[in-house]
Amino acid sequence: MAFSSLSLEKALNTLVYVVERMGQPGYLKAFKTIYFAEQEHLVNYGLSLMGEDHFIKMEKGPVPSMMYDFVKIVDGRQTGYRYPAEFVTKVKASLAYPGRRHAQAKVSADLDYIAESAQQALLASIERYRDTSPDELSKLSHDSAWDKAQNNRPIDPVDIAEAGGATREELEYLRDSLSDNLFAAA
Repeated sequence: MAFSSLSLEKALNTLVYVVERMGQPGYLKAFKTIYFAEQEHLVNYGLSLMGEDHFIKMEKGPVPSMMYDFVKIVDGRQTGYRYPAEFVTKVKASLAYPGRRHAQAKVSADLDYIAESAQQALLASIERYRDTSPDELSKLSHDSAWDKAQNNRPIDPVDIAEAGGATREELEYLRDSLSDNLFAAA
């Protein structure tokens, strides 16, 4: 699958943004923090902060697919074959692997790729979950959206919003918004 350069930059800069503000978080903690920010953003704005990235149901909870690829590139578990070579080079220049499944930002996030509303949702999630253990975050992320999804398959953003407390009207708006985006991308 070919990803737009805009979506790649958005995903990378979102991950760098969270990692640089959390210090050297474990992957699990960073990913769950982003998940809860996504949940809040879907509920409050009817928009995903993920671009073309999406959450996959995994054993320890939702994981952002592209962002997970990025940390696997940095820690050596993946070559980045799905991405343009120059982007793989950028991933390696942006993130470091200090060990024990942790990430470290080597650069500051380019905020041109992260909407102000997304920054606010990310910061709120970082503050809310900063002192929560990775195991507790994993348990919290095993919500109704995670329950509905199949293992190793994408989690529906509408289900993520519903798990975050979206009203029926908000869910309908989100469904329409997502279908409009899919139609526009076709």
